[in-house]
Amino acid sequence: MTALGHKATRAVLGVLLVIAGTAAAEPAKIDKKADELLKAMSDKLSAARQLRISLKRTTDSGLIEGSEKPETVAGHVLVQRPNKLAAEITTKGHRRRLVYDGTRVSLLDVEANRYATVSAPANIDDTLKMLDEDYGYAPPLADFLVSDPYGHFMRQIREGVKEFESGKYAGLVTVAGSQLHRLSFREKYVHWDLWIDSKTLLPQRFVIKATGIEGNPELAMEFLGFDLAPKVDPTAFAFKAPAGARQIPMPKAGESAETRNLFESAGKKQTAKDFKPAPATVKTGFGTLTFEGGAFPTDASVQKIYDEMDLQRATQAYMDFFPALSLYGIVKSQIRDFGFKTSSDVGVMADYMHPSENYLTGNDVTVYAFASVDLKVDGPTVVEIPPGMYGNANDAAFKYLTDFGPTGPDKGKGGKYLFLPPGYKGKEPSGYFVFRSPGYRIWAMMRGFGEVGNGDQAVNWFKERLKVYPLASGPREHTAVNCSGKGANTLPPEDGSVFGMLNEIIQYEPSELFDKELLGRLATLGIEKGKPFKPDARMKRILDQAAKQGVAMSRAIVYASRDPEIKYWPDRHWEKMFVRNTEFTNNGHNDIDARTLWHYQAICVSPNLLSTTPGVGTAYLTAFRDKEGAYLLGDKSYRLRVSAKPPVKRFWAVTAYDALSRSLLDSGGNITVSSTRGVDANPDGSVDIYFGATRPAKASKKNWIKTDPKKGFFVVFRFYGPLEGYIQKTWTLNDFELLK
Repeated sequence: MTALGHKATRAVLGVLLVIAGTAAAEPAKIDKKADELLKAMSDKLSAARQLRISLKRTTDSGLIEGSEKPETVAGHVLVQRPNKLAAEITTKGHRRRLVYDGTRVSLLDVEANRYATVSAPANIDDTLKMLDEDYGYAPPLADFLVSDPYGHFMRQIREGVKEFESGKYAGLVTVAGSQLHRLSFREKYVHWDLWIDSKTLLPQRFVIKATGIEGNPELAMEFLGFDLAPKVDPTAFAFKAPAGARQIPMPKAGESAETRNLFESAGKKQTAKDFKPAPATVKTGFGTLTFEGGAFPTDASVQKIYDEMDLQRATQAYMDFFPALSLYGIVKSQIRDFGFKTSSDVGVMADYMHPSENYLTGNDVTVYAFASVDLKVDGPTVVEIPPGMYGNANDAAFKYLTDFGPTGPDKGKGGKYLFLPPGYKGKEPSGYFVFRSPGYRIWAMMRGFGEVGNGDQAVNWFKERLKVYPLASGPREHTAVNCSGKGANTLPPEDGSVFGMLNEIIQYEPSELFDKELLGRLATLGIEKGKPFKPDARMKRILDQAAKQGVAMSRAIVYASRDPEIKYWPDRHWEKMFVRNTEFTNNGHNDIDARTLWHYQAICVSPNLLSTTPGVGTAYLTAFRDKEGAYLLGDKSYRLRVSAKPPVKRFWAVTAYDALSRSLLDSGGNITVSSTRGVDANPDGSVDIYFGATRPAKASKKNWIKTDPKKGFFVVFRFYGPLEGYIQKTWTLNDFELLK
């Protein structure tokens, strides 16, 4: 059944309400008189126990999906508080009715002679909420019909809009002999104006202009008449189905025509004349396209189309395959830059990681050990780990295989992990923790604490205890390399050469590792398994631009996320690195922006990195902005006050990173403050950490992180063994404060 309220109207009204809420949240942006008039209008409406409103609404075609003409709706709404509501609207001779009697709500399509009825709450407010949340439907003027419209507007504060600009009283105007107050609200993509009668304080007109849509389409609502004491026929709120009317289920929220019974909702009859083809001239962001005979693209248009098609596919490929590129970059770097000869060689950040090794948001407070496994070279491979490790293994697409240590199957006691290659058909031997990998290359990493030590002690400790070897041969000769300060480049290129790197992955790994649709797009770019990759000058130019666009989009996703769940605490600028989960799924689909958000700034995937069990695993939060929402810049000075008693079982640390490389900031000074290194605390137990190119006089060396005045930076706050205060959000981190 078609809803009485047009869905485009609901969408725009939703923006209107968020703007109103934001205005209250930012009193400096809405003037007092505008706020007072909104409140006075609300009081007048809510004081009326009975209310009849006549209305006319005109919606431009730009706000109506699939329409080239504006739509005009006329109707009326009848209210009897607290639990009666009736409405009828007519558009193009088509009438629809709503009746709410205090226990049930019914919708009737008069011309189609069909209706839907559901049980309803005991008052108008809860019924409107139920219709909106459960059925995605809002009756005409729903937001003006609740018991407290002003309070309803203000409750939208939590959905605040960043782009809100102003809410102002725009003066007194004369319309058809009446003096009307005009309120004008502005947001980046939506403008709305409300006219309130100066005598009655009732709304007379409002216009919503969608400035973010081409042509600035408008929705205009005219309040044609108010009756605050109407004579109400009791039968107005009693629904009776017309003779022969057919009852259908009430469509649920989000239920589209595609998911409904098509026999009930196929729409009006159409003929070939109802088909609306695209025009023969199409204006695009990459030029004007011309089609001869209405549909045949000209030679010039063909070139533009294929250039853009290849650019779009390559740009998306950069982001889709970035996890695989990231893991390959690490494995290749360890062979090239650290001199690994076989999978048995291990690397140890024995003197902690340095900025010269650009691992994505690696830390410099723990000792890492890692190995690069290649099942294509060695076949089934054993990774034998000592007790007390914390780590994980990821496959060639940087997808999780297993944890090591307390959160892994060895439960912190150490053991032998056996990784089997794709298509392995042999018998699985006993005595191992066995995992089948969908790809050939695997990166295994772990952190050591306590007796591991650092320097030569750590190198020797891991050489003796961490063993990687083919199952067929058993342990073999290997080296352990102190990688600290040796220098390495693990990052995928940010130019066209990255596609050569991607081709290496496609040629080496089994095709089954990747989605066939993604591989199909790569094939159109010349990257196809078993075939040489030889891009010509045109394609090289496109691929170079695509890589840069992919980087730009990834930066936006990470540094200016539009995900409504990105903030860990709603009123702070600390953001999650895993938005919802470590599988990057949401509501039955791949959470592709969440995947980019993690992989563009970090490495390794494990459920252990999103701990919900007190004292187990780790938790990470990032900050890119200060208290006022401005990016963190190295030529400015900041203070971060860490509240007393951070909720951690092991320790906490905050580390600064280079916004360009997402790796350790190379500022020539200290870039980490950690509870393991000792901090100077305030009398109340809080800790002030200072950031800047020069150390403020009041900052101790322990509590100062040096920044690079030429670069932007961000930080990661790590909770090792997060406790209830973090998990339940009863303890909070303060925002960065800019020091003047």
